[in-house]
Amino acid sequence: PVPSNYHTTLQNFADLGVDVQITELDIEGSGSSQAEQYQGVTQACLAVARCTGITVWGIRDTDSWRASGTPLLFDGSGN
Repeated sequence: PVPSNYHTTLQNFADLGVDVQITELDIEGSGSSQAEQYQGVTQACLAVARCTGITVWGIRDTDSWRASGTPLLFDGSGN
């Protein structure tokens, strides 16, 4: 799960004067819980001016090194 202090952690790095990027993001889960976690990460980044990007590990679950789960934005059929 996304830690409750995630936004604060991103802001603390930004306050040091560096840009922050979230890279190789994948979130194991399913349904609304997974969607809420992706939403939380996105909102935290958008709330920090120096958060300059979010990159996911891949697009479809079948493209992931964690393909046995459902870590990415779309299933193997692109849904």
